[in-house]
Amino acid sequence: MAVKIASNFSLKSKKFLDDREEFDTILEMKNFPENSIPNGFITYNKETNKRYEFNSSNGWLLDEQDSSLRTVRTNYLSKARNENHLFALEGARLCFDVLNSVYEADTLLYTEDIYSRYPDEIDALAKKSDRVYVITNDVAQKLTQTKSAQGVFLTVKAKDEQKNFNCGKIIALDNVQDPANVGAIIRSAEALGIDGIVAYNCCDVFNPKTLRASMGSILRMSICVTDDLEQTLSQMKSSGFKVYSTVPSTQATKITDVDFGNDTVCVIGNEANGVEENIKAVSDDLITIPMLGRAESLNAGVAASITMWEMLR
Repeated sequence: MAVKIASNFSLKSKKFLDDREEFDTILEMKNFPENSIPNGFITYNKETNKRYEFNSSNGWLLDEQDSSLRTVRTNYLSKARNENHLFALEGARLCFDVLNSVYEADTLLYTEDIYSRYPDEIDALAKKSDRVYVITNDVAQKLTQTKSAQGVFLTVKAKDEQKNFNCGKIIALDNVQDPANVGAIIRSAEALGIDGIVAYNCCDVFNPKTLRASMGSILRMSICVTDDLEQTLSQMKSSGFKVYSTVPSTQATKITDVDFGNDTVCVIGNEANGVEENIKAVSDDLITIPMLGRAESLNAGVAASITMWEMLR
C-alpha cells in the first residue's frame, strides 16, 4: 500500500493516487488534531467524494489528482490543447526530452516501476514540474494512448509566440495531414540540420502520434504555425528567401539541378493534392524529384527527406 504521509511534503511534492478504498482506511480529518497534522497528509472525504491535502500554510486543500488526470487525458485532444495551452507527453524518451528543451513542465505523473528504472531522470523532471504525482500501474494503463503504458506522463506548457525565420534552410508544410508524416518530417529535419519548420493547416504538431513519430524532435526544432502560408512565404521572400514548391511533374525543374542558396524555403504539399495553386504562384520555381519507376508520386515524408538532403548537400 502506498505511503500517504511524507516528511516536508509540499504542493510540489509527490502525491500517491490510488483506489478510493485505500483512503477510507486513513484517519478521519475531524479526529486528527490540527496542530499535529503532517504537512502533505492526504485523506478522502466520503460525504463530498473528494480528496484533500493538508498544507501547513494554507490548511486543507482540495487534492488536485482528479483534475490532473483529466488534464492528461483531455490534452491528448487538439481542442483542449489549444484552450489549455498545454500538450501531453507519455513515455520515458519523450518526457525526458523536455529536460533538454525550451519547454516548461506542468504536471508529472509516474509509477514506482518507472522510477525504479530511471530515478535520476524522474527526479530531475520532478524538480522542473509544477505538480508531481505517483500513480498506480492501473491508472497509468487508463491514461496511456499506446498498448502498454511505460508509466510516465507529462503535461507541458505550450509556447504562444510565433517564430519568424529571417535566414536559414526552412521546410514549409502545406496541408500535410498524416501525423506520422509530419512527425517523420520534423525528425528528419532535425537530423539533417534544417533550421526550422513552417506548418500551415496541418495536423496538430502536438498530436500524440506526431510527437511519437518525431521521437522528441518537435521539442527541439523551431516551428512556426501559420494560418496564412501565402502571406508567410511572401514575407520570407521580401526578406531574401528563395521559395521552391515540390511537385510531381516532369515539367518542373529537377531538384538535382537546383543550386540552393543560404536562405531557402521548400514547400511540401498535401499527401493527396500536393501544393496549393496560390502557393505555387508565389514560389520562385517549381521543383521535382526525378523518378525512373512507375509510381506517380512519393510519400510526403519521403519527398521531404529527399528535398532536405538536396537542400543541404
